[in-house]
Amino acid sequence: MTSRLSRYSCAFICAFFCCIASAGGRAQSPPQLQPEDSTLSVLMSRLDTYIAAIEAESTPTKNTESDFLISACDDSAIRQKVALRLYEKYMASPVMGDEAVAIHIFDTWFADGSIRMPSDAEYFKARLSAELNRNSLIGMKAPVLDLRNPDGSDHRIPDTGGKRFKVLYFYDTDCPVCSNQTTALGTVLKDFETVLYAIYTGTDREEWLRYAGERLNYGIDVVNLWDPDRTSGFETLYGVIRTPAIFLVDAEGTIIGRRIDPSSLGQLLMELSRNEDMEYGSDEAMALFRQVFDPIRDGMGCEGVSRIATHICDVALENRDTTLFRQMTGDLLYFIAEQEGENFKCGTPEFVDRFILDRSDIWKSPDDTLKVISLARFLRETALLSPIGTKLPKVKVSAVEITAGKEGAPGMRNVTADLSRQKSTIVIFHLEDCGTCREKISVLTEALVSKEGLYVGKAGKMKKILLIEMNGLWEKEPETATLLSDNIDLTGIPMVIATDHNGRIARKYL
Repeated sequence: MTSRLSRYSCAFICAFFCCIASAGGRAQSPPQLQPEDSTLSVLMSRLDTYIAAIEAESTPTKNTESDFLISACDDSAIRQKVALRLYEKYMASPVMGDEAVAIHIFDTWFADGSIRMPSDAEYFKARLSAELNRNSLIGMKAPVLDLRNPDGSDHRIPDTGGKRFKVLYFYDTDCPVCSNQTTALGTVLKDFETVLYAIYTGTDREEWLRYAGERLNYGIDVVNLWDPDRTSGFETLYGVIRTPAIFLVDAEGTIIGRRIDPSSLGQLLMELSRNEDMEYGSDEAMALFRQVFDPIRDGMGCEGVSRIATHICDVALENRDTTLFRQMTGDLLYFIAEQEGENFKCGTPEFVDRFILDRSDIWKSPDDTLKVISLARFLRETALLSPIGTKLPKVKVSAVEITAGKEGAPGMRNVTADLSRQKSTIVIFHLEDCGTCREKISVLTEALVSKEGLYVGKAGKMKKILLIEMNGLWEKEPETATLLSDNIDLTGIPMVIATDHNGRIARKYL
């Protein structure tokens, strides 16, 4: 997994393993496992959450993650359900390009019968879908088609070089949706340097020529083509089993947009025209922001992140340089995603709202959704869980309680604790095999039993430490673990929270 993924996937992966174990492990009778079983429902819910969390990751990363999760299942019934859930989610995903992940899952796990589809009909449907889509996926070279011009001469597409973008538009003259998209394409493409290959999928030459002359005469570069003898194989090479179908190809002949409507095509072209190679979170950008934040990290407060973002905004937008604004703000978002300190976490919601979610005039392309908006929403939602001044959820949980014993030695005992009633307490959500967790627990325990005691800012002096090991909790009490993860940000482990003398959260992300 990438370093960015590992930041919020560790807790899920451990939870995933424990849910698998509690759902059956190496059970001898997997057919007895029913979809409505509560543990399996928890597993599917967490799987959906994880899929959403890695939405912005690349196709190779999603492929690797999917293979890892499926292979982790020893129980054949659970393995089938996990594989099917992943396949169905990615095949139906609104994210352009995710069908490639679904095809990878089919080829790797279903094609040879390693995992069975629920029925033969569903297997053949999945195989047909894979065959119709596998030749024209995002990032692949666009399949070559030998078509004909109106005068009967041959024309091979797509060509390389020439204009920066090529649009392949498969349509039929009696297709109502095509009629609307034909009109919209003329409006969208007039603002961009493109060539439109308008490919008629029917066989009525006279109707085709009439339609092309009346409806596709935009005053831009349009090449009207058809395949009356059906020799090009466009149906299988581009998966055109119905019209309309629009593909966007770059100057090198690589597919960069597939099965998009004119509106999405316009947004994608606008983004690509501004900066075709916009990427975020480079090593150079991360190093730059470390230099910016390291001197002020301890005292910057919750407003520190937005203060830096405001400066970026003022400098970039004053010069009307939206590309600079997007690059710097996107890099800042990726930097924040790597940080664990409370000053970064508490400042995340304001930063995300002001500079990303409220700026739909700037962040509006499919690429923005993939790389920026989805991550921004995820970070905002998790940062807002269990806000300062509220109590921890009213739930009883198995834990280890540490108090100051005699002669400076820590006293430890197993307890069942109601989190909402923990006063002047350091609550640590940890994993047994997490080295960072052990280090933090050791440091805090030493402070707790010292003569000076453990003081945490406005929370005052701590009376005890409560350790909650999430690995074991997912295994023994999955419903409780789910409740905690729904109400507390456990994407980064360890999660350290301090309550005051009234039992309210005074500090978190310590």
